[in-house]
This record gives sequence, structure tokens and C-alpha cells, in this order.
Amino acid sequence: MLEKHIHQKNKEFMRNLPEDESQIAYMRFYEKLKIKNISRVLQMPQGTVKYKIHTLKQHLIAFIAEEDYVN
Repeated sequence: MLEKHIHQKNKEFMRNLPEDESQIAYMRFYEKLKIKNISRVLQMPQGTVKYKIHTLKQHLIAFIAEEDYVN
């Protein structure tokens, strides 16, 4: 049940992301691509991809925590 809840929150979070961040999140978390491969596909520096992934993780955790706190 908890896994289903987290999956639903993750989908909701992904729908609200800007396109570039959504692409990065999908490639990293669903396709399990490495940072260097995401960097090549999106023609973006690896450091930028790494930073965006780190930021996305923090925002997702905050999003789930905030939603659960409000409900």
C-alpha cells in the first residue's frame, strides 16, 4: 500500500515538472540510464544533469512530505 502511494505521488510530481527536468527524471528513475548517457542524449553537461537529479530528489521528498502533512 505504501509503495502504491509513493508511486502515485511520484507520477503527480512528474506531471508538474518542466520538460527538461521531466526528461531527466524519466531517463534516470524509469529507464535507469547513467548520468553520462543522459548527458549525451540531452546534450547537457554531466555536472548539470547530476545537479538536476540531486535537486529533483530533494523536491520529490519535500513534495511527498508536504502532501502527507497536509492530508
